[in-house]
Amino acid sequence: MEFDGKLSYVEKTNPKGIHIHAIDEKLASFDSPFQKIDIYLTKSFGKMLILDGDPQSSEFDEDLYHEALVNPALSAHPSPKRVLILGGGEGVTLRDTLRNGSVEQAIMVDIDGDVVRLCQKFFPEYWIPDNRGKVVIGDALKFLQETKDRFDVILSDLTELNPEAEDAGFLTPDFFKLIKSRLKPDGVLGMQASDAARGKDRLHHKYIETAKSLWKNVRPYRVFIPCFYTEWGFLTADD
Repeated sequence: MEFDGKLSYVEKTNPKGIHIHAIDEKLASFDSPFQKIDIYLTKSFGKMLILDGDPQSSEFDEDLYHEALVNPALSAHPSPKRVLILGGGEGVTLRDTLRNGSVEQAIMVDIDGDVVRLCQKFFPEYWIPDNRGKVVIGDALKFLQETKDRFDVILSDLTELNPEAEDAGFLTPDFFKLIKSRLKPDGVLGMQASDAARGKDRLHHKYIETAKSLWKNVRPYRVFIPCFYTEWGFLTADD
C-alpha cells in the first residue's frame, strides 16, 4: 500500500496498533501451500522476510535474533557435535550453528521449501556452503516423531504461533516431551519463546512454564529486536 505517497508495508501488531515500514521495492511475493511470503527492500532495515504479514528477519538486525537463539544453547553444551534445527527457513540459524567449530553435523528441518528457495535467491549472504549442514524440507513435528537419532542440541526456530492456535502442536507438553526424547542425556534445548514485552508476554511465560515441567534448568532471556519493535523471548533448557 501507499502511505504519505510512498510504497509501504503495514504490519498489524495487535487489534489496536500497526507499524508502517517505508519500502523501496517489493523483491518477491508468493503464496506457498503454507503461508504468504513477501520479501521487501525497506528503507530502515534493508531486506526483510515477511511471513503472513509478520516480519521474520531483516538484514539490519538478524544477528541480534539469531545469535541470541543459537549461541547460548551451543555454549551451554560442553561439545555440541550434532545439532537439529526446527524451522529456520531463511537459513541464518543453520549458518550461525555451523560457525561453531565443535559442530560436526547440523540438520535443518523446515516445512516450507518455497521460503528456503526464495531466501537462497534473495538472501544469499544467509547461506554459506558447508558440507556439515543438511536441509530437510518437511514437517518438524513429523521428523521428531520418526527420527531415531539423538542430538546434543535442538534449536527450535519455528514460526511464531497464532495465540488462538496454541494447541497446534508446538506449545504443548507432548511437543516438549518429544524434543527431550530426541536429546542426548546431556543435551540442550534452545528456542525462540515469543514476544516478551510487558503486557504481551503470556505465550512467553507459557513456554517457560512448560519447559520447567520437564527440565531442571530453564534459563529465559529476552532481546530487543528493532524490526520486531519489541523484546523477543528465548530460553535454554537442560538437566
